[in-house]
This record gives sequence, structure tokens and C-alpha cells, in this order.
Amino acid sequence: MKKKNSFTVSLATICLLLLIISTYWETIKTVLIVLFIGIIFLVFLKIITQRNDQISTSTQQQETKKAGSTSNLSNKLQNNTIKRQIDILTESIKLINDSNNLNTVIHRYSIGLDTLDKLNLYTDAELRAAGYRLKEPLSETLDFLQNNKISIINQAIERNIQHEIDALKTTNGKLRKADTLYHEMQNLEKLLPENIFFLESLYHDIKNNLSEESNDAK
Repeated sequence: MKKKNSFTVSLATICLLLLIISTYWETIKTVLIVLFIGIIFLVFLKIITQRNDQISTSTQQQETKKAGSTSNLSNKLQNNTIKRQIDILTESIKLINDSNNLNTVIHRYSIGLDTLDKLNLYTDAELRAAGYRLKEPLSETLDFLQNNKISIINQAIERNIQHEIDALKTTNGKLRKADTLYHEMQNLEKLLPENIFFLESLYHDIKNNLSEESNDAK
């Protein structure tokens, strides 16, 4: 009896649902269509979003790779620039200390100061990255050159004159060469008064010594 009542209730419920559906079918159909369109739109939107995310990720990766490549190129160019400047500085200091040509020493002295100013713009880390670990700070080298300009040029004057007269055999030839060098150097605009004073003193000493040698030879 209970099973029969349960079946009756179920059947009545189904009939009621069918009646409701048939009565409101147009409304229900419209709602279903709207839901279906909404679901399709959401799926389409998700696909578009995922696609945009993939494009964005790919673009970021490319930009990161490009930035890394640009950074590597920039570092390489900087390292090459540092290397050239270090080579110029090394060569300039060698010529400042050893050259027997006064004009070369004066020219290289100016180049050395300019190169040191450029290298001082880099940090120790940047210099090490370029492969250089200097024995002393660049600032100390710059201070030394600036503080010892007079003595550096004086030494170059002496080397130049001594080198030229030592290459000659006769005393008269040495005297004439000393006279020529003295007048040429005296007219150099880049010499300081202290250098001119040293030149005059050196010239007279050399001339006196050569004159004494000439007299002794007689």
C-alpha cells in the first residue's frame, strides 16, 4: 500500500513538472538559451585570456632575452673601452719615463692625465670585470703625475739633450747640438718657468763641461 502511494506521488510530481514545463516552456527555453550563450561566452573569454597570457609570457621572455643580450653587448663594449684606455695609459707612462724626445714626453703626459680622468669614471669592480687589477689606485697615479710634473719634464729635458750629444763624436758637434736643442726647447710653450730654469742651468753645465774637455784635448 505504501509502495503504491509512493508511486502515485512520484507520478503526480512528474506530471506537475511536465505541466509547469509545458506552461512556461518559452520562458524556460529563453533562460536555457541565455545560459548556453553565457557559457559559450565564458569559454571563449577564457580561451582569449589564456592566449593573451601566453603571448604576454612569450613577449616578456623575449624582452628579457633581448635585455640580457643588450646588457652583455654593453658590458663587452665597456670592457673593450677600458682595455684600450689601460693600454694607452701603460704606453704613455712608459714613454713618459723612458722617451728621449721631450715633445713625446710632453704629449704623452697630457694623454696620460686625460686617460686617467676617463678611467676614474669606472669602479674597481668594473675594472676587475674588464680583467684589470691595478697595483695602485688610479687616483694615486693621477696625483703622482700632477704633483711631479716639473721633475718629470726636467728629466725628459736632460734625457733628450744627453741622448743627442752622446750620439756625436766631436766636441764641436756636441756643442752645436747642445746650442740647437737649448734654443728649440726654450721656445716650447708648454714648459713651465721651473723647466726653463732647469734647461738653462743644464745647458750651461753641459757647455762648460764640453769646453773643458776641448781644452784638455788641446
